[in-house]
Amino acid sequence: METDSRPLFSLVFLTWNAGEAILRTLESVEQQSFTDYEIVVVDNNSQDDTLQLLRNAHSGDDSVRIVENEQNRGFSRGINRGIRESDGQYICCYNHDTLFPDGYLRTLSERVTPDAVWTTARRNYRVSSERTCVRLLSQYRFTLPYRVDSLSGVAEVNYVPGDGVIVPRGIYRDVLSGQVFDPAMPLRVEDVDLSLRLADAGVPMRAILDTQSIHPDNDDMYAPSVRNFVTLAKMIRARVVVHRKNTDSLLPIVIAASSIVLNPLVIYCTAYPRSADAFLNVTSVS
Repeated sequence: METDSRPLFSLVFLTWNAGEAILRTLESVEQQSFTDYEIVVVDNNSQDDTLQLLRNAHSGDDSVRIVENEQNRGFSRGINRGIRESDGQYICCYNHDTLFPDGYLRTLSERVTPDAVWTTARRNYRVSSERTCVRLLSQYRFTLPYRVDSLSGVAEVNYVPGDGVIVPRGIYRDVLSGQVFDPAMPLRVEDVDLSLRLADAGVPMRAILDTQSIHPDNDDMYAPSVRNFVTLAKMIRARVVVHRKNTDSLLPIVIAASSIVLNPLVIYCTAYPRSADAFLNVTSVS
């Protein structure tokens, strides 16, 4: 029986002025006991020493492929290029500062199957530096984090994040037509668009709860400030765009627009992140 010579995982990272953060990320990959992977790093025309640091640390390293964009092509075009350069059976997309605990890749290898698009729990410092969470797309058309520290197994989800999505090569080719992220989508909703496209095509989305990626970004996006309100306003516009593309119904578009009020109310006036019990009430875990 012929075996597949491709690596199991292609880990694709997009960098822009990442500096030493990308080196810490790659070090956390290389410390994994599971080694059936390749790394593709796409640099989006960094203006600092990111490229030189990568070259110095990984020159002659066949497991790390460095792709250089001559201009900043944005998130979707940038990471899509890295995906095209990859060969693995599963395409795994991450931010340039994502970290991985020991056993992360081995757990993935034991859980993923080619019939679904996957993600894992995440420890995102913007939400909590202590809690492990999974986000779901709410009825209000924005994502909500749920605590899953006490849970294990695999959860059925309706949303996969851009930082941590795991796409089988067959779904990438046959369902997504060779494009994971749509460059026409505004920043910060590319993953919502992906999730809606997958749901429309009937592709299951699942989250592995037995491991987590770590996103150590301490930027406080939830503090009541003018800057964060401007960011929220841009997000609302982006949500309207993504729902106009993916639905013929007016209701999701209206709800997305109204989230300029609903989003702050949910963050400041309800439990945030939501509890594990709330998670089990809206999805199934096996």
